[in-house]
Amino acid sequence: MPALSLSRDELYEKEWRSRFDAPLSRAPAFLVLAFLLIFITLRFNYGRGFLPSLCAALTAIAGWGMMGTRAPNRSSLLMAVILITLSAAFALHISSVIDGDVSPRSSFLSSEGEVVDISDGKFGRTALVKSGGVKYVLYIPLPRSPREAAQKIIDGDIVKFSGYVEPFEMAKENAKESQTPGRSLSAFDPYLYWKGRGAIAKVSYAEAEVTGHSRGIARWRGVLGERIKETLPVRTSGYLLAALVGERDDALTALHGEAGTSHLLAVSGAHVGIVFGVLWFFLRGFSFRLYLISVCLWIYAALAGAAPSAMRAAFMLQLLIIGRLAGRSGNAFNTVSAAGVIMLLWNPWLFWSVGWRLSVMSVLVLSAIPALYIPSGCKAAAASPLVWLVTSAQSAWTFGTVPLAGLIANFFALPVFGVLFPMSFALSLPALIGLKFALPFAGVVHVAEACFILWERLSRTIVALCPQEAHFSSALAIAATAAASYLCARGSGFSPSRAYIAAVINIAAVSVGLIFR
Repeated sequence: MPALSLSRDELYEKEWRSRFDAPLSRAPAFLVLAFLLIFITLRFNYGRGFLPSLCAALTAIAGWGMMGTRAPNRSSLLMAVILITLSAAFALHISSVIDGDVSPRSSFLSSEGEVVDISDGKFGRTALVKSGGVKYVLYIPLPRSPREAAQKIIDGDIVKFSGYVEPFEMAKENAKESQTPGRSLSAFDPYLYWKGRGAIAKVSYAEAEVTGHSRGIARWRGVLGERIKETLPVRTSGYLLAALVGERDDALTALHGEAGTSHLLAVSGAHVGIVFGVLWFFLRGFSFRLYLISVCLWIYAALAGAAPSAMRAAFMLQLLIIGRLAGRSGNAFNTVSAAGVIMLLWNPWLFWSVGWRLSVMSVLVLSAIPALYIPSGCKAAAASPLVWLVTSAQSAWTFGTVPLAGLIANFFALPVFGVLFPMSFALSLPALIGLKFALPFAGVVHVAEACFILWERLSRTIVALCPQEAHFSSALAIAATAAASYLCARGSGFSPSRAYIAAVINIAAVSVGLIFR
């Protein structure tokens, strides 16, 4: 009975000592992800050479791995060699993709292509068009006649367009011209944003004419989006547009921005998780349900516009499904990391997508929380504050401020919308598909509308009680670094004491960076 006298931390330390290579066995994908993030930052954000960036990133993850490895042997050495080889190959691939990018010269273009995404703006419409295997961004001016206004372009339309092809503006160049260097890192950069979405150039003063309709997923997005707008009440329409086709309503965006719950309007892991949970529940008992769920997840991610956060969640769940089919239990922390690595290899420009970074950071935190030695109820209560803390520095740096109301609102947001989204879709489905009996039961849709109105009132009350906003500061950056470092260390298999040491080292590194920035 001597083991009963040991504390929880001592029991964990004893179990951890029996594992000779905790980070290499529990979270090898996280080591690769951390390497890629460090390498891309040094190579492209700070303009260092390939070899210095490669060596610095390898040194950083080697230090992380050694800190978590108690008794290395041949197996851990072999795994380390494999990870170093893969990391170097991945770095070479990413460098070739980004360095090989060449902006097209300004010229006049007349072509035809499929509209894969379109949005309205203050000065006109912005359409992402795929033509000849490449994507262009069309800036379509406001209609000048009733005939032009009547011709509404939606996703999935085939358009004949013409205009002047120009390279995207770069925030860094704009910052240099305005003599405010440093602001470019937090400013919106059209070049990096559209590169992340696969576009190669913009077409200014574009004229577009619909000549047909495609039969792909983009057409389904366009038809479903228009059907939602025409059929459903205002709020239900706005929320379902965001959840199903990835289209945001300006009023809802402002409301959730004030409350710190904007992630509810971006198709993310929460939405993909809801779809997965609903399918898992209704398909229970079917031997083929994992295969069917996989197909449905990718269809939903594509229908929602293939947003980085949605693709990350789909990759993560797909890896978990593959592991289950192979008879192996999945490690959520390692799976999230693997999904992040796959996405960076697929599209390295996603590194500069704020949505992708915040999404990966949030889910890494959530998947590391189970490793903490605290009661289950405390883990659930700590999830929202920890995610807010870890992502607050990045959000404040990018958007200027981050609302403190999000600490409170997100306690209620995920469980509430975990019910509201599937409920509103189920109540709206008869009207959306035009069933004959939909009209007599049309009033049922207003139940969802009333629920969304109640949420808005609750959200405004929370904002009124907690109107303060946090600005970016060194203290906020250090606090976010401490929380992220400790949680990632625990998720990687570090003992509690070594996780504290890892956090202290990262805090010191960030502090030095803040001093000499």
